[in-house]
Amino acid sequence: MPLHGGGDTMRTLLMILIFLLTVSASPAAGTDVFIGKVCSVEREGGNVLVRVSVDTENNSGESKEILVQIAPDHLPENISVGRVIRIWGEYVMQGDTGMFRASHIRSGGFGGMRNDPTGVRSRIGRGRPGGGMMRGGGVGGGNRGH
Repeated sequence: MPLHGGGDTMRTLLMILIFLLTVSASPAAGTDVFIGKVCSVEREGGNVLVRVSVDTENNSGESKEILVQIAPDHLPENISVGRVIRIWGEYVMQGDTGMFRASHIRSGGFGGMRNDPTGVRSRIGRGRPGGGMMRGGGVGGGNRGH
């Protein structure tokens, strides 16, 4: 006995699944991330003026300043003028100008080491005699018993 109508049920379930996946991904899709250099900080209001590089067709190295607003209690203590920070949030328009409403700001070495933001470099040499990357063995890492 053939099952008629099963295709309609599967199609309906597929549409519901697609809808749920789309709805659950929406907040992440609206989040932007950028890195910039702090120009000024107003801690009481949670305002940070940040200079960022602007991509142009001729890569002229242009930059612009963006006002970033975050809840004062979410503003890290180590934010200061000249510091490079990473910012998560969304860009919002207010009249003719815009501002960036931050949900999270991270400053410092981005993972504990200035030139190792992901920590991969520090993990490469763990457990090896000599302790780290580029310590003997020559080109290609060597010391592997080949």
